[in-house]
Amino acid sequence: MIKQITNDTLKPIVLNYRYTTDSAYEIAVSKVKSATWNFKLTLVALPSAVVKASTSTLFDPVVENPLNFKFSQDGRDIAYLQLGYQSWNRRMRIWDLLIDDDFRRSGIGSQLMDLAKVEARKVGARMLVLETQSCNVPAINFYLQHGFELIGFDLAHYTNNDIERNEFRMEFGFEIA
Repeated sequence: MIKQITNDTLKPIVLNYRYTTDSAYEIAVSKVKSATWNFKLTLVALPSAVVKASTSTLFDPVVENPLNFKFSQDGRDIAYLQLGYQSWNRRMRIWDLLIDDDFRRSGIGSQLMDLAKVEARKVGARMLVLETQSCNVPAINFYLQHGFELIGFDLAHYTNNDIERNEFRMEFGFEIA
């Protein structure tokens, strides 16, 4: 069951992300002339599978106009969704979407993605956006299956060597209106 949650204690809820990938997107950037660049994205196999982990928090004060949800089953919290409406550009951002490892590929992520689209429409957002790493191919495939398109990338978001590390930020968007 999906339930909207509020934080009455003002304590953040820590989310522990973990995924395994055996491929990543590489990007080649070439400057053709003074104000013209070419970009080529290619999905490549990695020499061996890589496990990545990170943390995030629900109720982070940086999230503008936050909406937080959890999916519970049999008294266990197994998935979270954090949205934030950016009123200045009328975009709803998915800040967090986390499904417990044991429940991935069960349809819960799709339910939460559908909810995000509904909430974006409710506030009059023109677009639903999110970001992920170029090596998080399982997430990228999930977003593409749900109608998201690549809308940009940041080649120095995590480090000054994002391109070499095959871990740069990719932005995806789903047009609402």
